[in-house]
Amino acid sequence: MVWRAQGPCALNAAANNSIGRSLRIAEESVANRGNNTGCSLVLMSEMWTFLLWLLLLVVCWPLALLALIAYPIVWVLLLPFKLLGIAVGGVLEFLKAIIMLPAKAVRALTPA
Repeated sequence: MVWRAQGPCALNAAANNSIGRSLRIAEESVANRGNNTGCSLVLMSEMWTFLLWLLLLVVCWPLALLALIAYPIVWVLLLPFKLLGIAVGGVLEFLKAIIMLPAKAVRALTPA
């Protein structure tokens, strides 16, 4: 399992690409619950997914094994659509920047 860090702790996790460092970041995130970093939410989501899979394994083990085998296949089949979504999102952001450029230029020239 790959531990993904999101939010402010993502830079630390990317710089130290080891599970031990990521776990330490996750422990610090859980310890600092008042400081909303966003790291613990991803880890909790993965934990609930794993616990639900374990429950499915106990209740209906053939379906759980089928899900375990089918998940990577479905992920590979959906990968082109994810890449297409990223590309379309980039084009739309570029068009938005072009359309908003005159307003930003006028705003920059006017005194505050």
